[in-house]
Amino acid sequence: MRIRELDGLRGIAVLAVIDCHYMGWLPVTRAEYGWLGVDLFFVLSGFLITSILLGLREKQHYFSVFYSRRALRIFPPYFLGLAVYLVIAFAMKTPGSWKMWLSYILYYAGLTGIQPNELTGAMKVPMVVGFGLTVLWSLSVEEIYYTLWAPIVRFTQEKVFASLLAAMLIAAPLLRWRLYTPADHEIYTFYCRMDGLAFGSAVALLVHHRRLAARAWAGIDAVLVRATVVVSVLTVIF
Repeated sequence: MRIRELDGLRGIAVLAVIDCHYMGWLPVTRAEYGWLGVDLFFVLSGFLITSILLGLREKQHYFSVFYSRRALRIFPPYFLGLAVYLVIAFAMKTPGSWKMWLSYILYYAGLTGIQPNELTGAMKVPMVVGFGLTVLWSLSVEEIYYTLWAPIVRFTQEKVFASLLAAMLIAAPLLRWRLYTPADHEIYTFYCRMDGLAFGSAVALLVHHRRLAARAWAGIDAVLVRATVVVSVLTVIF
């Protein structure tokens, strides 16, 4: 599924994250807000993945088609990068623990919240490897969502997974509040960041229903257009 306008939003998200990591020395860039690019990625991923799953829902080979496409898209560059970092870590004689590496190899780093201080400190891997692995938490969050969400969309009624999306939207902010730590470890976990993915999925579900009943949505479309203008103005202001 390719939507050019969403490619543009991805570009904005990429620039925001780069700004956050590398342009903090230039105050005019307002780099402290660049982390919002990650949330934009989550919303886009939730929208695109749920749109794809809804399109595949009634077809044969649902799981094989979905998971094979995800694997071919993500696995080659991901595991090549991990292999390079692993070689560097062993070459510098600070390989860290296999427990740490398995959390990335099996994609469950998003359940642990492991981040740079632990990677370069307690787990003793080179700084370059620690910083390289740090950014992979967001991919882990997305992969966990793909793994869980595909069977939910396939085997449950829309009312059920719509209710699950609502629960995720409510639960994630509460978990961020409840699990808050000064080091912000909670923000690197799936359960504390799943609301962005759920929001994108909810939009995909609404768009799916709009396509099935375009005439019935005419009035709602007009309201949404006006709301978009208002939200856009408020976003620029605040």
